[in-house]
Amino acid sequence: GIKITKTFTFGNSKYFSDLKINFKNVSEAPVTFNYKVAVGPSFPPRHSIDEQYIEANFYSSVDSKNDLRHIKETKLGKTVASHGALQWAATKDRHFSVILNPKTEGVSFAGVVEGLGNHKFGASLNSEKIALAPGASVSSDFTLYLGPNELDELEPAGLDMIVNFGKLDMIGRMLVGALEMIHKVFKNYGVSIIVLTALINLVLFPLTRVSYMSMKRM
Repeated sequence: GIKITKTFTFGNSKYFSDLKINFKNVSEAPVTFNYKVAVGPSFPPRHSIDEQYIEANFYSSVDSKNDLRHIKETKLGKTVASHGALQWAATKDRHFSVILNPKTEGVSFAGVVEGLGNHKFGASLNSEKIALAPGASVSSDFTLYLGPNELDELEPAGLDMIVNFGKLDMIGRMLVGALEMIHKVFKNYGVSIIVLTALINLVLFPLTRVSYMSMKRM
């Protein structure tokens, strides 16, 4: 009794698109339901080292406190649910991500990761309850990102939290920013890395010199 229409809209962006899902009650009775939108399955590993980076992410922000969960549940039949409503959910590996970001005001979604066995999982967003009178319709809007884990692409959309450098995240972001600035000058990442390494050694030289002098005295 429900007609479902999914519409993808692709603009000039390289990696972003819009998704609209419309539900219309075509029956003669009121309907109450909720629905699940698949974010995507886990990425297949291209190399053995990639497996440690394959995961699902739930992101929420409450009272200026950011919470990014890293989920790797793959056991068949096991599920992991989010703690309340989410800003976005994603699946990713070391280099690429698929991110689904709900954009409809006043509508909240919870995240679920379901283990599929054989080191695989699937991530999805689950809606809250929806009630439709006969002939009524309702729509939900999403932003979909399919692309590389590049801060320049993700930051304008508020999705940069998916790029995580671990406990030294702040330092990692500073180094990546410096590398990109140097790359704009030299247009070559090999040269840029050499220049960045030389600059870091230059900045740390006073500390290094003190350390070597201390070792010499010993």
